[in-house]
Amino acid sequence: MKSFAMGAVALSFAGLTASAHAGDLYSPRSYTVYQPLDALSWAGPYLGGNLGYQWGTVSNNPTRPTGLVGGAQAGYNWRPTGNNWVFGVEGDLEATGADDTFAP
Repeated sequence: MKSFAMGAVALSFAGLTASAHAGDLYSPRSYTVYQPLDALSWAGPYLGGNLGYQWGTVSNNPTRPTGLVGGAQAGYNWRPTGNNWVFGVEGDLEATGADDTFAP
């Protein structure tokens, strides 16, 4: 009987939890730059980075560039009120530390 009561209490609390919403689903609310940002908005600033490794051959000379590559990007997106378009500005900086990147 005690375990039945505990199960009923646990089930009651489970029913009070909120469901999750996907950020890419359509939302009837429109977002502008002046509204507070939330998980459903595409508007706002962002930062990003990338890191990789490159290797290969060049067809018109005997170089074989290999080495690390990486960079960073930053931008800002906004969505006008009542519009399904997202506008933005982005800047990036990329660099490579690969050897053999120029003709011998």
